[in-house]
Amino acid sequence: MKKIIASLIAPFLLISALSAQITQQQADEIVRERLGGAITSCVVYAREELQTTGTTIATAAGETLEPDYACWVYYIKYIENATGKYLIVKENNGNLLEINARNDDGPVDLEEWREVSFEEPIEPILIGKGNLSGAEEIPKQNLVITDTEAWESLMSAMNSVQNVTDSFAETEIDFEQYQIIAIFDRIRNDNLWTIDITGITEYSDSIVAAIGNLKMGGWEDAVIQPFHIVKIAVSEKEIIFDDPEEILFTEYVTSTGNSSIDYYWKSLDFPNEGGLIIINSQENLEVYLSYPDDFPPIDFSINTLLLANGTTGEQVFRVAHKIQQLSTNEYKFYVALNVGYYLFDSWVTTILVDKLDESSKVELKIIYGPQY
Repeated sequence: MKKIIASLIAPFLLISALSAQITQQQADEIVRERLGGAITSCVVYAREELQTTGTTIATAAGETLEPDYACWVYYIKYIENATGKYLIVKENNGNLLEINARNDDGPVDLEEWREVSFEEPIEPILIGKGNLSGAEEIPKQNLVITDTEAWESLMSAMNSVQNVTDSFAETEIDFEQYQIIAIFDRIRNDNLWTIDITGITEYSDSIVAAIGNLKMGGWEDAVIQPFHIVKIAVSEKEIIFDDPEEILFTEYVTSTGNSSIDYYWKSLDFPNEGGLIIINSQENLEVYLSYPDDFPPIDFSINTLLLANGTTGEQVFRVAHKIQQLSTNEYKFYVALNVGYYLFDSWVTTILVDKLDESSKVELKIIYGPQY
């Protein structure tokens, strides 16, 4: 078996001269810097443990890589061609050694190596954003459009009630250079929520488009369907939508105004940034509710009560809610406050959801909007 001594192979490239010992996280960044724009066209693997003098790495080509100094070792596998390489980051100063290889010369134990997740943000180009009337009969959906025929069909459907696309930044798309990402919310009975592509990130094997709600639309009562459409460069990578599921809830009690709150509620801190309490029992509820018999009973065997509260420097006229499930036990609870006039005010709002277990985490997101 042929032995390769890392210290004898040239060339090597000095990425950074660091006097302290290099951690694996710092080594990851050195590798990221070396790969540059190629980071999204390859898969990066790292051996979990620091390699020391005398340790060996067997390759599929029957060779052995044997560093003669402490180092972090990476294998780079390119997606679109048959080449690969080893990158070796010296632990004591960050010097980087590069060894070219074929993809079939990877480590024999590659499945045991850590896949390093690098990401690059993509800046999308806005095509159009706003609301449909809801009568266009376009379902809630997330679309990737790669040809003119599908794009013209979508625009025709969007224009079936009114000429929505007249406000688009452009409608003639060069699909040899770009692809369209279009998201449509469900039909809503108010203008409270926008829908937003909050970020697009490219990874080695996919592109992820994150969907969320960055702001409120307004407080008018109107039937609408929010949408957001952008274009990005053409890619063969799969586009994955990170679209949290909106879950059902029941509004329980909302109180605004200091006198109402002082009467019904107790033991609340009313933080300026808003606070959240997860209540899973009647005993826990009575810690905060002064007169529980004045309110509808809760079956805590099947329900959890989410209690949000806070203070503002303006009067609260109206409160609206939305809750999304981000993962198995992670949620985001949106509270929209319709405020106006300079008047110090407190607010409490509660909703009932299906029973959450003790490991569940709920993030509170407060959105402020002016009075209309």
